[in-house]
Amino acid sequence: MQKHNFERFYNCTCGCDFRAAIARYAREVGTDSAVVSLYLSCEENSFIEYGDFLIEGFAEEFNALLVADGYLDSDGGIADKVGRILRWQVWVNFIDDGRPRAGVHLFDFTDSGIEEINEFRQFSQIEP
Repeated sequence: MQKHNFERFYNCTCGCDFRAAIARYAREVGTDSAVVSLYLSCEENSFIEYGDFLIEGFAEEFNALLVADGYLDSDGGIADKVGRILRWQVWVNFIDDGRPRAGVHLFDFTDSGIEEINEFRQFSQIEP
């Protein structure tokens, strides 16, 4: 991902109204307990869970993780490492007793820009 696109992704994600997505689907899921879930792809067709973040304090926690992982410098500069990024997926996942029940895939972000998805998915209730 080019640095200017990483900056656009970062600003878009930190400025996202996650509460609106929660409000839209909470009744259907039966809970308003939710986290922001980010998935990072640095290889084609491969994603790693980058983190589940509470809505309160999301921007600060996300920033701290990006600094710790070397994507941002401690002074806020964007590191060359962002060049490895192919795609970010941004979700709101509804949780109940610590387990995800459903999620809304809000958008994907690549060097081509943002692709709004807004797809609701009910997760399996099968116990491990």
